[in-house]
Amino acid sequence: MTKIGKTLAAGFTICSAMLLTGCGGGSVGVSADITIPVTQTPAFEIGAQLNGLPIGNFDVEPGDNQTITVPVGATFELDSNADVYWAVYVGGNLINGGSNAITFENATLTETLTNGVQFAGYATSQGPLSQPVPFTLIATSKIDGSQTAQINVVVTD
Repeated sequence: MTKIGKTLAAGFTICSAMLLTGCGGGSVGVSADITIPVTQTPAFEIGAQLNGLPIGNFDVEPGDNQTITVPVGATFELDSNADVYWAVYVGGNLINGGSNAITFENATLTETLTNGVQFAGYATSQGPLSQPVPFTLIATSKIDGSQTAQINVVVTD
């Protein structure tokens, strides 16, 4: 039953009790303190795959900050259960749309699919990496812009 349905049912029950009490001629007071718990569901949840296999214990919700490691040559995919905006940051700078290959510190992250519910790509390098190279993705709910999550994609050799 929905929250509105529960509220209407509770109100109907209280009103009925008050009317029936009034019919008896006595002065019986009826009061009720009804609390209906509301479970807040997240605006979105994001899972991840590496080379087509789900990454265990990867469940990102608004407010979360998680990291996945993507070896050079591997593919990855982020899947959301609701529409989000994807933003990519490298070295603290937002990468504007229009480029599907982003190179930073000798590592390249290439987007192969980006839509409201998926962000997919693969990692390459132009040579050995001297250290892991971080790329940051921010997912923002299209329904509630205050709902964001951060996913750190770290490219390694």
